[in-house]
Amino acid sequence: MEKRDAKAEFLTAFWKLYEKKEIEKISIRELCQTAGYNRTTFYVYYDDIYDLLDKAIESIFLPIREEIIRRIDFSRALQVSAFGEIFLQALRKEDTHIELLFKRHHYLLLGEKLKKEWMALLREKYSGREVDFSFLEYQLSALMGVIKYWLQTGKKLPQQELVRRIYRISENGVFSIVREELGGKSDVEHNQSEASGN
Repeated sequence: MEKRDAKAEFLTAFWKLYEKKEIEKISIRELCQTAGYNRTTFYVYYDDIYDLLDKAIESIFLPIREEIIRRIDFSRALQVSAFGEIFLQALRKEDTHIELLFKRHHYLLLGEKLKKEWMALLREKYSGREVDFSFLEYQLSALMGVIKYWLQTGKKLPQQELVRRIYRISENGVFSIVREELGGKSDVEHNQSEASGN
């Protein structure tokens, strides 16, 4: 007889129910029926429905963390091609779940987990060095805002273009991008023209 994976089946049942209703309306009884287990089994793995939500969110970003850790040169993860590849991979795989978290207003939990994981990862990789990573907290909050806007506007941009824009904003700064979009000079062009006297 094939061995069942209760934790995975509870997660699957959770996403199935979460797609149809608010978390407050998902009962443990209904969840257990959907997963095919009893309440006792549920409480072996989870404290309550919110603990299960927490684990469901972890299941989204843990593969991203593992992929970044797997890379020998961690700095490559901050380059556009590596960052885009990892982010797109996660977005394609978890598109429906991420969209549900935004729809149900639980994306802040996802954002907080991402921030916590990134900060822990950076501190681990650069232990012993005095580096202020608070700017990354700001950047990750901004990232969640961009994804929220993208979802609210019906995903008009292809995922690859979304990732390119996120990286462009991260790399060049939002004010520089806005000036470019409005037809002004970028900071580099402005500095070059000042240096040449134009």
